[in-house]
Amino acid sequence: MQKLIYGLLALLVLWLVYAAHLFLKQDTCLDNGYVWDKDKKVCCKDCLTWSKTRGAIHMNPEHLQLADKCAQNPQKCDKDLLNKYTQELCLKYEAAFNIDDKYCDFDFSLDDCFKLKGNWQYPTICQDKKL
Repeated sequence: MQKLIYGLLALLVLWLVYAAHLFLKQDTCLDNGYVWDKDKKVCCKDCLTWSKTRGAIHMNPEHLQLADKCAQNPQKCDKDLLNKYTQELCLKYEAAFNIDDKYCDFDFSLDDCFKLKGNWQYPTICQDKKL
């Protein structure tokens, strides 16, 4: 019985060490301005964000390069080009894009088609639903 208790304690300690390591890894990732992929449990340096619906939203190389430049020098950031890249990502991941606020709702679902308030560009999956 004593061996069983020691075995369970050892497993508990190993699990705590693993959980602490994962938490520190995630915390370091976020502190460095990157995105933590909750599905794969890895740090993404090429992601715009992570959503429950779509997971990690990976940027193309041009978008990533522009985002880095904007982070380093916000005054010289080409916001129009940054918004264009974000809109392209939005369509690629079949999410809705708010035209007025230049915002992509990456948690958008098929049930949200044509129901959002404001001026939205909906993905093609909504057009198929409309028919």
